[in-house]
Amino acid sequence: MKNFWKKWIAVIISMTMLVGHNGLVFAEESSAASSTQVELEQKGADEDSVDDTVAEETQKQIEMPSEQTETIEAIDEQEENAVENLEQESSGYYLTLDGLTWVYQSDYIDVGTAYSTNDPYVQFKWEMYNVNTGQWFTIADWNYGNWASWKTDCGDYWLHCTARTSDGAIERTSTITFHYVAGNTQISGIYAGDTGNGDQSILLGCASTESTVGLTYTFRIYDVNLEQWSTVSDRGNQWVTWYAKTGTYWAHYELYTIDGRLADTRTIAVSCSPIVRRALLIGNQSATARDPGTRFFKDVDNMYNALAWANFGGMQYSSIDYIRNGTKSQIAQKVKTAFQETSDNDVSYIYITCHGGSDGTIYMDSQNIGYTPKELRNLLDQYVKGTVVIMVTSCYSGNLIQSNDIELGVQDINDNDINDDDINVSMDAFTNAFQDISVNSGELATPKYKVVCAANKYEQSYGYPMINISTQYWSRAFGWDYSKSAAINMEADANNDGRVTLDELHKYAYPRILTEVKGSHEVVYPENSNFVIYGRY
Repeated sequence: MKNFWKKWIAVIISMTMLVGHNGLVFAEESSAASSTQVELEQKGADEDSVDDTVAEETQKQIEMPSEQTETIEAIDEQEENAVENLEQESSGYYLTLDGLTWVYQSDYIDVGTAYSTNDPYVQFKWEMYNVNTGQWFTIADWNYGNWASWKTDCGDYWLHCTARTSDGAIERTSTITFHYVAGNTQISGIYAGDTGNGDQSILLGCASTESTVGLTYTFRIYDVNLEQWSTVSDRGNQWVTWYAKTGTYWAHYELYTIDGRLADTRTIAVSCSPIVRRALLIGNQSATARDPGTRFFKDVDNMYNALAWANFGGMQYSSIDYIRNGTKSQIAQKVKTAFQETSDNDVSYIYITCHGGSDGTIYMDSQNIGYTPKELRNLLDQYVKGTVVIMVTSCYSGNLIQSNDIELGVQDINDNDINDDDINVSMDAFTNAFQDISVNSGELATPKYKVVCAANKYEQSYGYPMINISTQYWSRAFGWDYSKSAAINMEADANNDGRVTLDELHKYAYPRILTEVKGSHEVVYPENSNFVIYGRY
């Protein structure tokens, strides 16, 4: 209406100016007829001046003074009020909507409107427009309440309220944009982090503001490189493990209400770096060893074949190196060169097959000097970054992760010094030393290392001429049969997920080694670990 009056007033003013100008010309003609010819001759000369004058006057009228603009706006407002007055006169009622509001409930939103009226029976209708789907839906049909409970899925909407008087003569509407979440049921936190299991698995988690039983969670992954979505878990628990591959992703979290509505969402970027695996196999069967034999070299061959069949999400070992009958300095140099490019994200494997001493010395060098547990740790800490998996077939190899010693509880006492307290202390220490034989407190019992020992610190390990008993079952656990020189199924993969964890290896090999050799108890660090030490997936 405002634009309508502006346009017509401008036209009327312009026409008035044009008519007034022509009238002046006509007056000159009637009073001085004899000068008509002169007028005509001057017309061409003055034509540009006249046109400029008309244009300037017209422009002045178009660019109206603020007083005229205010007048037009006042007229426009008056007309609108007049329309409302006419409506009120025709119905006897007036009605205005004075603003929309909302209140978060447990898993929905109550929406309402303020309004002014003299009609006690005003009716309301609530609707929503889904911006993503382009569809209208009714929240609450015509009723006498100015509040409605809004239950829908999380998303972007237009919230639309319509009110009308009881006689239907007056109708008012109000619309606002709205990002809907399911009331107080919202995502309060999300998590994405490496499980530390050595297989690029990522733990995804989602927390919600409501602890209501029955809420469900969905986790989706978008591969940026492939431009594809995949679902990790649909309507399940709030924690899930995602087995990623090297790349860049979006992790999308969805929270659902008890009645199955999408309550809230979150999305974050996640990057998965490659895990590089390297292996070094060390065997010593030198003539200076107490039992030269041949099985230590064959152990190296069998473990090499087992590792060669590994596949970790499309990645094999970047290198599988070995050294046989090397001196201590040669072994140290081999460790340095084999692992010099390791990073904190890598996993390195060291397999050692040789004799061992009851004091914990590992005789893996041709000089039969050996490495104490502390020397071995110092060597590996110096040259190897990241996680280190160590598998040792030696007798007494448990010393690497078991430092308890029964001698620590025994005291030299004489008959004159004996008392009840001394006896109790000594016997308790003696008993606890045996009870705590599995306590992980040796040199390699640290988070950097995953250790498998063929026997505990007090026991010997055994083997056949062709293979150590521990190596036999470790290689079969990984899917290699030395007797057939062929790959087989991974016998330790208890859940058939293509992975052999440290715990699965131990549960597979421990009873088999013990059955074959009554005096050898395999020990591992850490116990009950889900760290993946081998895989074909």
